[in-house]
Amino acid sequence: MKRLIGFSLFIIITFGVFLYVANRKRNYELTYEVDGYQISERYSVDDNNYFFKAVSPDGEYNFVMAHDYSKKRKIVNKVNVINNEGAKCVNLNFFKDSLTPYICLIDGEYYDAYKLGLQEEAGYSEIANTSQIGIYNKDYQYYIWNGYGLTDLLKNKEYKFLKNEVYDNTLAYQLDNYLLIADYDDTREFSKIYLFDSKANKISEINFDNRISFNSYFMGDYKGLVYLIDRKNKIQYAINPEKKSIAITSDENGAFYYDDKEDEIGVNKLVYNDIYFKKTHLVNYELDNNNLYYHFININDKILISDEVTGGLIRQNNDTLFYIDEDTLYKYDLYKGRVVLLKYFEWNFSFKNKIFIFD
Repeated sequence: MKRLIGFSLFIIITFGVFLYVANRKRNYELTYEVDGYQISERYSVDDNNYFFKAVSPDGEYNFVMAHDYSKKRKIVNKVNVINNEGAKCVNLNFFKDSLTPYICLIDGEYYDAYKLGLQEEAGYSEIANTSQIGIYNKDYQYYIWNGYGLTDLLKNKEYKFLKNEVYDNTLAYQLDNYLLIADYDDTREFSKIYLFDSKANKISEINFDNRISFNSYFMGDYKGLVYLIDRKNKIQYAINPEKKSIAITSDENGAFYYDDKEDEIGVNKLVYNDIYFKKTHLVNYELDNNNLYYHFININDKILISDEVTGGLIRQNNDTLFYIDEDTLYKYDLYKGRVVLLKYFEWNFSFKNKIFIFD
């Protein structure tokens, strides 16, 4: 009987090990041909992404796609091509029904197909107007800085928490459904931050033990904590919006820093320079000399989305970008192109920390 039990356990353990090994994610790379294109297919366990390169005599096209790991190989099954006035645009079908975006090549430069008008963007029309702000899309919650606090644009509801009007909202930071704003009613230094929760639609306060100079800036966020550097007093703080708590995260040895990995940095570097956390996304956006580009992780090819962008980037949410150009707030994603969300003449001149978008 004992031998039978032991043998049964041996079989169960052996089968379990087999299943683990058989289904374990593996790095791999291979090449094959589809529709006249040489396809390089690679999976990276570290990145948890698929990398594709499609090469023809006319050029090469690189894509990085997030997808559940599969034991299947040679997963690209079709290359789709658009030829138009010197532009060649390529996208790939992979697995059963997944697609990459189109990337276009003209004289060695990469373009978004929507930029060239080779894919059609959604039309738009004004559906409402609040405080002279034209509303063209109601898929998101929009909060506008009104000088005393925030205005919920779709509900036309104000959240006032300041006594004195302040035009420039210079010290604010958004993390998920939270918005942190310094107490501008104080002068030169402040001791509390207002916390707006867009899910609960409530304003609360987080208090510091120390006085904080307005000569401060938010470095970024990591694991639910928002990091603030006080230049005058040479102190870094980590603010937890969820717990409404604050901790000092710097000492004589340095302060916390994140550049795709946890690191330490000298406090003086943070005091005398504007240094922000660096996070690499699957899709990364860049505004360079008024030209808006995107590129995939670990790929150098920059794809032009739009030129002569006069505004700036508002925020990135996963692969979606929100940005201002002239008087218009746009949303951009790889599969729909640009979508007009809001229009406001004032944004031609000032928009930083004036508009906040929540899901």
